[in-house]
Amino acid sequence: MRQTFRSARLLPCVILAAALLAGPVRADDTQTMPVAPEAPEAPDTGEVGDNPPDQPAEPPAAGPEVILPDTLDWTPLADSPESREVWLHGSDKRAGPYLLRVRLAADGRVGVHTKPDERIVSVLSGTLSVGFGSIFDETRTHDIPAGAVFVAPADQAVYLWARDGEVEYQISGSGPADAPPPAR
Repeated sequence: MRQTFRSARLLPCVILAAALLAGPVRADDTQTMPVAPEAPEAPDTGEVGDNPPDQPAEPPAAGPEVILPDTLDWTPLADSPESREVWLHGSDKRAGPYLLRVRLAADGRVGVHTKPDERIVSVLSGTLSVGFGSIFDETRTHDIPAGAVFVAPADQAVYLWARDGEVEYQISGSGPADAPPPAR
């Protein structure tokens, strides 16, 4: 019994010695069998998102419609002829979304007006002074800085002023803005 116990302790030492005497094994000397056969590689075209060979390629998308600033056709603003406006998308006269950009000259004003649609106004540059009410009251305006957005509620009288210098802003809404609001 004692002999078997001694042999069991000796066996790991013999295996370790044999491994050390066999010398170092390099990665090139060993061969491994893959677990699953590898599929042939598809040719790399260098494009992101290459499709596997069994899937048809998707036709290229048309891409976005880009409107560059130097291509805009600015027109004078009715309330402030030294100011300009340009329709970037749609119109408040037609059904669907619209986007209007306005450059209000220093001290330029847009008088009291209402629209039947809610408008989202983004100030791009300068500070836009905005007032709500039926009378243009310079003492009751709120200054909206560049980068800020405000919502002009539907059927709410609003007026705008470039008190501190030139202001550029965008208005988005859904037309037609001259139609009566839908019944609720």
